[in-house]
Amino acid sequence: MENVAKQLAIGYETFRKQFRRQMGVSPADYRLRAKMRQACHMLDAGFSIKETAGLTGYADVYTFTRQFKKTVGVTPGVYGKTHQPDRL
Repeated sequence: MENVAKQLAIGYETFRKQFRRQMGVSPADYRLRAKMRQACHMLDAGFSIKETAGLTGYADVYTFTRQFKKTVGVTPGVYGKTHQPDRL
């Protein structure tokens, strides 16, 4: 996100404040939510938890699982068993 601010020729704090004002969430929260939406799509498509963790930028399954549960509300394993893709 800091690179985006540089490309726009504004300071990061200015960018962060304007982003929050426009989007209703911080750039970091927006990025995290986008990453978790991608993870949900990957799990729906049949990717394993380990593959999904790696492809979404997590170094290990434990950290991914912890963040997924905090963001989505259930672990990736429970999500995969109970989620119906058309409800995303």
